Amino acid sequence: MDEGVADGDGDEEEDGLMDDDQGEEDEDSEDELQDEEIDEEQEARDADMDQYVRAEEAAKIGSAVAESGAIVPVKTEPSAELDKIASSISEILSRPVKGKGLMAEAPVLSERRDLLQAVDERRQEEKLRRRLAHEKKKLREAAHQPVDVLQKDFERQLKKIATRGVVKLFNAVMDYRQRQPRIDAEHKREELKEKAKRHQQHKARRLAKKSNVEADERGKKAFLAVLNSSKNAPPAAKGSAFNVKEQVKQEDVSSSSKQMVV
Repeated sequence: MDEGVADGDGDEEEDGLMDDDQGEEDEDSEDELQDEEIDEEQEARDADMDQYVRAEEAAKIGSAVAESGAIVPVKTEPSAELDKIASSISEILSRPVKGKGLMAEAPVLSERRDLLQAVDERRQEEKLRRRLAHEKKKLREAAHQPVDVLQKDFERQLKKIATRGVVKLFNAVMDYRQRQPRIDAEHKREELKEKAKRHQQHKARRLAKKSNVEADERGKKAFLAVLNSSKNAPPAAKGSAFNVKEQVKQEDVSSSSKQMVV
Protein backbone atom coordinates (compact mmCIF):
# COMPACT_ATOMS: atom_id res chain seq x y z
CA MET A 1 0.00 0.00 0.00
CA ASP A 2 2.86 2.41 0.87
CA GLU A 3 4.52 1.58 -2.41
CA GLY A 4 1.27 2.48 -4.23
CA VAL A 5 1.10 5.82 -2.43
CA ALA A 6 4.76 6.50 -3.21
CA ASP A 7 4.15 5.67 -6.84
CA GLY A 8 1.16 8.01 -6.83
CA ASP A 9 3.28 10.84 -5.37
CA GLY A 10 5.96 10.19 -7.96
CA ASP A 11 3.40 10.32 -10.72
CA GLU A 12 2.05 13.59 -9.36
CA GLU A 13 5.55 15.09 -9.27
CA GLU A 14 6.16 13.92 -12.83
CA ASP A 15 2.83 15.44 -13.85
CA GLY A 16 3.83 18.70 -12.21
CA LEU A 17 7.18 18.74 -14.02
CA MET A 18 5.45 17.92 -17.29
CA ASP A 19 2.98 20.76 -16.68
CA ASP A 20 5.87 23.17 -15.99
CA ASP A 21 7.62 22.05 -19.18
CA GLN A 22 4.39 22.45 -21.06
CA GLY A 23 4.00 25.94 -19.61
CA GLU A 24 7.51 26.90 -20.74
CA GLU A 25 6.78 25.55 -24.20
CA ASP A 26 3.55 27.55 -24.26
CA GLU A 27 5.47 30.69 -23.30
CA ASP A 28 8.01 30.07 -26.07
CA SER A 29 5.23 29.53 -28.57
CA GLU A 30 3.54 32.73 -27.41
CA ASP A 31 6.82 34.64 -27.88
CA GLU A 32 7.16 33.24 -31.38
CA LEU A 33 3.58 34.17 -32.18
CA GLN A 34 4.19 37.67 -30.86
CA ASP A 35 7.29 38.03 -33.03
CA GLU A 36 5.37 36.79 -36.05
CA GLU A 37 2.59 39.28 -35.36
CA ILE A 38 5.14 42.11 -35.12
CA ASP A 39 6.71 41.05 -38.42
CA GLU A 40 3.31 40.89 -40.08
CA GLU A 41 2.43 44.35 -38.79
CA GLN A 42 5.73 45.71 -40.12
CA GLU A 43 5.11 44.15 -43.53
CA ALA A 44 1.60 45.59 -43.58
CA ARG A 45 2.97 49.05 -42.76
CA ASP A 46 5.54 48.78 -45.54
CA ALA A 47 2.88 47.68 -48.01
CA ASP A 48 0.62 50.57 -46.99
CA MET A 49 3.49 53.01 -47.37
CA ASP A 50 4.32 51.71 -50.85
CA GLN A 51 0.71 51.92 -51.88
CA TYR A 52 0.44 55.45 -50.55
CA VAL A 53 3.57 56.54 -52.43
CA ARG A 54 2.35 54.98 -55.66
CA ALA A 55 -1.03 56.64 -55.30
CA GLU A 56 0.64 59.99 -54.67
CA GLU A 57 2.83 59.62 -57.73
CA ALA A 58 -0.15 58.60 -59.84
CA ALA A 59 -2.06 61.66 -58.62
CA LYS A 60 0.84 63.94 -59.50
CA ILE A 61 1.14 62.38 -62.96
CA GLY A 62 -2.59 62.73 -63.50
CA SER A 63 -2.58 66.38 -62.49
CA ALA A 64 0.37 67.06 -64.80
CA VAL A 65 -1.37 65.35 -67.70
CA ALA A 66 -4.55 67.29 -67.04
CA GLU A 67 -2.70 70.60 -67.02
CA SER A 68 -0.56 70.00 -70.11
CA GLY A 69 -2.92 67.82 -72.08
CA ALA A 70 -0.01 65.69 -73.25
CA ILE A 71 0.93 62.13 -72.43
CA VAL A 72 3.64 62.01 -69.78
CA PRO A 73 5.67 58.80 -69.46
CA VAL A 74 5.74 57.19 -66.04
CA LYS A 75 9.04 57.60 -64.26
CA THR A 76 10.64 54.39 -63.21
CA GLU A 77 13.33 56.04 -61.13
CA PRO A 78 12.53 56.92 -57.52
CA SER A 79 11.70 60.55 -56.89
CA ALA A 80 13.29 62.82 -54.32
CA GLU A 81 10.27 62.63 -52.00
CA LEU A 82 10.35 58.85 -52.11
CA ASP A 83 14.04 58.94 -51.26
CA LYS A 84 13.29 61.19 -48.29
CA ILE A 85 10.58 58.86 -47.04
CA ALA A 86 12.81 55.82 -47.44
CA SER A 87 15.70 57.50 -45.64
CA SER A 88 13.48 58.60 -42.77
CA ILE A 89 12.07 55.09 -42.38
CA SER A 90 15.56 53.59 -42.43
CA GLU A 91 16.68 56.06 -39.78
CA ILE A 92 13.73 55.16 -37.59
CA LEU A 93 14.39 51.46 -37.95
CA SER A 94 18.12 51.80 -37.37
CA ARG A 95 17.71 53.97 -34.31
CA PRO A 96 18.94 52.24 -31.13
CA VAL A 97 16.18 51.18 -28.78
CA LYS A 98 16.46 51.58 -25.04
CA GLY A 99 15.06 48.69 -23.10
CA LYS A 100 15.35 45.02 -22.50
CA GLY A 101 13.48 41.94 -23.59
CA LEU A 102 10.37 42.72 -25.56
CA MET A 103 11.25 46.41 -25.80
CA ALA A 104 14.50 45.61 -27.60
CA GLU A 105 12.83 43.02 -29.84
CA ALA A 106 10.11 45.41 -31.04
CA PRO A 107 11.74 48.71 -32.11
CA VAL A 108 8.66 49.80 -34.04
CA LEU A 109 6.46 49.48 -30.94
CA SER A 110 8.98 51.09 -28.61
CA GLU A 111 7.01 54.32 -28.63
CA ARG A 112 3.76 52.56 -27.80
CA ARG A 113 4.38 51.53 -24.22
CA ASP A 114 0.72 50.88 -23.53
CA LEU A 115 0.63 48.03 -26.07
CA LEU A 116 3.71 46.42 -24.57
CA GLN A 117 2.26 46.76 -21.09
CA ALA A 118 -0.96 45.12 -22.25
CA VAL A 119 1.01 42.22 -23.73
CA ASP A 120 3.00 41.80 -20.51
CA GLU A 121 -0.17 41.90 -18.41
CA ARG A 122 -1.80 39.29 -20.63
CA ARG A 123 1.22 37.03 -20.27
CA GLN A 124 1.21 37.43 -16.50
CA GLU A 125 -2.49 36.59 -16.41
CA GLU A 126 -1.92 33.47 -18.49
CA LYS A 127 0.88 32.35 -16.16
CA LEU A 128 -1.26 32.97 -13.10
CA ARG A 129 -4.19 31.11 -14.68
CA ARG A 130 -2.01 28.10 -15.47
CA ARG A 131 -0.58 28.11 -11.95
CA LEU A 132 -4.05 28.24 -10.40
CA ALA A 133 -5.25 25.43 -12.65
CA HIS A 134 -2.27 23.32 -11.62
CA GLU A 135 -2.95 23.96 -7.92
CA LYS A 136 -6.64 23.11 -8.34
CA LYS A 137 -5.70 19.89 -10.07
CA LYS A 138 -3.40 19.01 -7.18
CA LEU A 139 -6.11 19.69 -4.62
CA ARG A 140 -8.68 17.74 -6.63
CA GLU A 141 -6.42 14.72 -6.98
CA ALA A 142 -4.82 14.90 -3.52
CA ALA A 143 -7.02 12.14 -2.04
CA HIS A 144 -7.32 10.20 -5.28
CA GLN A 145 -5.95 6.69 -5.16
CA PRO A 146 -5.43 4.66 -8.31
CA VAL A 147 -7.60 1.57 -8.60
CA ASP A 148 -5.87 -1.63 -7.61
CA VAL A 149 -5.87 -4.30 -10.26
CA LEU A 150 -6.97 -6.91 -7.73
CA GLN A 151 -10.04 -4.85 -6.68
CA LYS A 152 -11.62 -4.28 -10.08
CA ASP A 153 -14.62 -6.46 -9.21
CA PHE A 154 -15.23 -4.47 -6.03
CA GLU A 155 -14.99 -1.19 -7.96
CA ARG A 156 -17.43 -2.54 -10.53
CA GLN A 157 -19.93 -3.40 -7.78
CA LEU A 158 -19.60 0.09 -6.31
CA LYS A 159 -20.28 1.60 -9.74
CA LYS A 160 -23.40 -0.55 -10.11
CA ILE A 161 -24.67 0.54 -6.69
CA ALA A 162 -24.05 4.20 -7.53
CA THR A 163 -25.81 3.78 -10.87
CA ARG A 164 -28.88 2.24 -9.22
CA GLY A 165 -29.00 5.09 -6.72
CA VAL A 166 -28.83 7.71 -9.44
CA VAL A 167 -31.54 5.94 -11.44
CA LYS A 168 -33.82 5.82 -8.38
CA LEU A 169 -33.22 9.50 -7.75
CA PHE A 170 -34.10 10.43 -11.32
CA ASN A 171 -37.21 8.23 -11.22
CA ALA A 172 -38.35 9.91 -7.99
CA VAL A 173 -37.85 13.34 -9.51
CA MET A 174 -39.75 12.33 -12.66
CA ASP A 175 -42.61 10.87 -10.61
CA TYR A 176 -42.86 14.05 -8.56
CA ARG A 177 -42.94 16.20 -11.69
CA GLN A 178 -45.67 14.02 -13.20
CA ARG A 179 -47.80 14.14 -10.04
CA GLN A 180 -47.26 17.80 -9.35
CA PRO A 181 -49.82 19.15 -11.91
CA ARG A 182 -52.52 16.86 -10.54
CA ILE A 183 -51.76 17.91 -6.97
CA ASP A 184 -51.80 21.56 -7.98
CA ALA A 185 -55.16 21.11 -9.73
CA GLU A 186 -56.66 19.49 -6.62
CA HIS A 187 -55.41 22.28 -4.41
CA LYS A 188 -56.81 24.83 -6.82
CA ARG A 189 -60.25 23.15 -6.82
CA GLU A 190 -60.30 23.08 -3.03
CA GLU A 191 -59.36 26.73 -2.88
CA LEU A 192 -62.14 27.61 -5.34
CA LYS A 193 -64.67 25.65 -3.26
CA GLU A 194 -63.61 27.40 -0.06
CA LYS A 195 -63.78 30.74 -1.81
CA ALA A 196 -67.30 30.04 -3.14
CA LYS A 197 -68.43 28.88 0.31
CA ARG A 198 -67.10 32.02 1.97
CA HIS A 199 -68.80 34.12 -0.72
CA GLN A 200 -72.17 32.43 -0.10
CA GLN A 201 -71.86 32.89 3.66
CA HIS A 202 -71.00 36.54 3.25
CA LYS A 203 -73.90 37.01 0.85
CA ALA A 204 -76.35 35.31 3.27
CA ARG A 205 -75.18 37.50 6.15
CA ARG A 206 -75.54 40.61 4.00
CA LEU A 207 -79.09 39.62 2.93
CA ALA A 208 -80.12 38.83 6.53
CA LYS A 209 -78.82 42.16 7.71
CA LYS A 210 -80.62 43.92 4.86
CA SER A 211 -83.92 42.15 5.67
CA ASN A 212 -83.62 43.10 9.35
CA VAL A 213 -83.05 46.70 8.42
CA GLU A 214 -86.03 46.66 6.07
CA ALA A 215 -88.25 45.14 8.80
CA ASP A 216 -87.16 47.83 11.23
CA GLU A 217 -87.92 50.49 8.65
CA ARG A 218 -91.39 49.03 7.98
CA GLY A 219 -92.15 48.93 11.71
CA LYS A 220 -91.07 52.53 12.12
CA LYS A 221 -93.16 53.61 9.16
CA ALA A 222 -96.25 51.77 10.48
CA PHE A 223 -95.84 53.32 13.93
CA LEU A 224 -95.45 56.79 12.43
CA ALA A 225 -98.51 56.20 10.25
CA VAL A 226 -100.61 55.29 13.32
CA LEU A 227 -99.41 58.38 15.16
CA ASN A 228 -100.16 60.61 12.20
CA SER A 229 -103.63 59.09 11.75
CA SER A 230 -104.52 59.68 15.42
CA LYS A 231 -103.33 63.27 15.27
CA ASN A 232 -105.18 64.05 12.04
CA ALA A 233 -108.59 62.54 13.19
CA PRO A 234 -111.62 65.10 13.20
CA PRO A 235 -113.05 66.35 16.57
CA ALA A 236 -116.61 65.02 15.88
CA ALA A 237 -115.32 61.56 15.55
CA LYS A 238 -113.46 61.99 18.80
CA GLY A 239 -116.73 63.18 20.55
CA SER A 240 -118.83 60.35 19.20
CA ALA A 241 -116.30 57.88 20.39
CA PHE A 242 -116.40 59.50 23.86
CA ASN A 243 -120.23 59.35 23.95
CA VAL A 244 -120.20 55.70 23.02
CA LYS A 245 -117.86 55.00 25.86
CA GLU A 246 -120.14 56.90 28.32
CA GLN A 247 -123.19 54.98 27.17
CA VAL A 248 -121.39 51.70 27.64
CA LYS A 249 -120.43 52.73 31.17
CA GLN A 250 -124.02 53.76 32.02
CA GLU A 251 -125.41 50.51 30.71
CA ASP A 252 -122.96 48.59 32.83
CA VAL A 253 -123.94 50.59 35.93
CA SER A 254 -127.69 50.10 35.33
CA SER A 255 -127.32 46.39 34.78
CA SER A 256 -125.33 46.04 37.96
CA SER A 257 -127.95 48.00 39.96
CA LYS A 258 -130.72 45.83 38.64
CA GLN A 259 -128.91 42.75 39.69
CA MET A 260 -128.53 44.14 43.21
CA VAL A 261 -132.26 44.93 43.46
CA VAL A 262 -133.24 41.47 42.41
